[in-house]
Order: sequence, then C-alpha cells, then structure tokens
Amino acid sequence: MIKSVTKQLLLFLLVFIPSMTSACDAVLKGNIGKYMLTRVEGVYPGECGVDCIWDFSELKYLEKPQYLQCDVDSMGQIMIFGDKCINYYTFKGDTLLQVGKESPLEIISYSIPLHNMKYPIVYGDSLYIEFEGEGVYCGDHLSMTRIGIGQLQNLINSSTKIHIEMTNEIKNEKNSMTYGETIQGNFDKNSNYGRYFVNGQYRLNDANIKIYFGSIKESIRSDSGLKYEGLSEDEALGIVMSHETVHCTNITEIDADIKYEVKHGGKPRPDREVLPREIKKQVRHELEEK
Repeated sequence: MIKSVTKQLLLFLLVFIPSMTSACDAVLKGNIGKYMLTRVEGVYPGECGVDCIWDFSELKYLEKPQYLQCDVDSMGQIMIFGDKCINYYTFKGDTLLQVGKESPLEIISYSIPLHNMKYPIVYGDSLYIEFEGEGVYCGDHLSMTRIGIGQLQNLINSSTKIHIEMTNEIKNEKNSMTYGETIQGNFDKNSNYGRYFVNGQYRLNDANIKIYFGSIKESIRSDSGLKYEGLSEDEALGIVMSHETVHCTNITEIDADIKYEVKHGGKPRPDREVLPREIKKQVRHELEEK
C-alpha cells in the first residue's frame, strides 16, 4: 500500500525483486536483495476498489534515491540496512514482525513486536495489534549543551554508517572504568575493514560505538568516587556520547588514527584521546554552569 502524506508519497521500488510477496519469499529462502527508496511527487492514484489498477509510471522523483540492502543472519533475522539506520525483522508464521531498529540517534527493541505485514493480503484486509518496546534516544542527551548539539549534528550529517550499541555491562579493568569504546571500521576483510582512502585521507564506511551504560550508572552513584558521581544518567550519557562521536565523525582525527595504526603495526595513536577528552571537558563545563 502507498500512503499519501501531505501530498507526498514514499515509494519502494524493488530493483531485483518484482513484488513484496516475492521479496518475502526470497528472504525466507535466504536470498538477499537490494531496494531503492525515494520520495516522489504526490499524485492521485485513481479510484479504489476491487480489481483496480494504479499506474505510477509517470512519477517524478523529489530527491536522489537511497539504496537499501537486505541481509539474513544465521538465526533467520532479516536486517534492512538504510543510509543511516538498520531495521530488524523476523517471520512468525504468515506475519512479518519488526523486532528492533537503530540509528545514530536511537536504539529500540520491541518486547511485543510491531506487525508490519501479513501474507497473503487481499483487498479489504486490515491489520491491527498493539506493540511495545524499550530503547535509548541519544539526541536528548547530546542536546543538553551547545557542544553536544554540535556533536549530534556531526552524527546526523556523517556519511559513515554508525552503529551504536548500549549495554548494561560494567567494564572495569585494572581499576579503570570504561564508559564507551569506538571501533573505526568493522571486522570484514572483504570490505577493507570498513575503511577507504580518498584524496590522501583515510575515511570510514562503518563505525561502531559501544556505550557501557552499566559503567555509567555505577559512576553516577552519590558514593561512587568516580568521575561522573552526582550527575544524572542523561548528563553522563551526553558526555560519553560527545566523546565517542569524535572518534567516528571527525575526519582529521580518523585520518590521523588510521595512518598511525597502519605505520605502527596496529598500535593506537598515543594522542588519539586528546580532542575527545577536550570535547568531554567542554560538555561537562557547560552542564556545571547551568
């Protein structure tokens, strides 16, 4: 179904798969597919009813299309990779369920999945069911300060696909608490580990931020004696996210980090934390002045 919203349409054009039904059949068989998503000019499709044919051959694109990649993992979970987001689906019987989603700004896991589609579907069918989920939205935490808002814009505008993982794990090694970690790239050798070289600089196709929310909650306790003692969860999370964002959005820092790593056999650049720590310091200073 194509739904009109303020006279604009969201149209999914299947590049390799001719219909949503056959797309789902292909996914069930373990095949991957590519899709093209674009916004088009609003049109009146014609009369509704049984056996009606709508002709969209004259649609006009309003923006450059983005391409979506569909993959299936070993557990049968379907992953749709967009420009800056990943949606997770699974099949249960004849129903396509959305079980989660993530982007640079949010992570949501549905305890009661969202029912996206039931197959087959015919004219007159409807689908209604409640859904429930929990998640973390990073935008609120970053938008508490001027510096944080700048980091939020860097996340939004980055061409890198940034994966954010929140864990309740407390990571404390050698009496040193870890609140966040960033991997500049991925572990796929076939994709050059999510890195590429252009105009004399290293850039990232992929990056992974891991936030240890358990460490943050431990640190903010009034008697913890740790660096975030007395702060709220939102304040501490905003500080940590501002820090980690530098590692995956600042082009100069990324280039310097990778060049040093390549030249020194994989060792991290000694001063790679200087700018992130300065950003973190500025965010905390802004919070304290409020």
